[in-house]
Amino acid sequence: MKNNETYETFVIDWGEKCNGGRYAILLAKDPWDLWCAVDCVGDPSSCWFANLSDYLLDEYTDNYIELEKKDEAYSGSYEVIFPNLIWHDLEDFICNSYTTKPS
Repeated sequence: MKNNETYETFVIDWGEKCNGGRYAILLAKDPWDLWCAVDCVGDPSSCWFANLSDYLLDEYTDNYIELEKKDEAYSGSYEVIFPNLIWHDLEDFICNSYTTKPS
């Protein structure tokens, strides 16, 4: 990672029927970089993503997420926060982000 590049933090949801953990956290510079990062470990067309940077930098949040179940977390369990994030289908997002619309 180069120091002069800006990265954002994303959470990936592989869905309920996945191999391994359902959620993953990774850094990416833009949607295409996110696609490439996800493609290194799985099928990007089968996952959803949310921008954790948007959540953590929001002045109305606690800037804190505990990776613990709701009943076991002191505060800010991912089980409470993740369902309230704005989720996008990664494949649809890429297709819509890089489609040139005629004027």
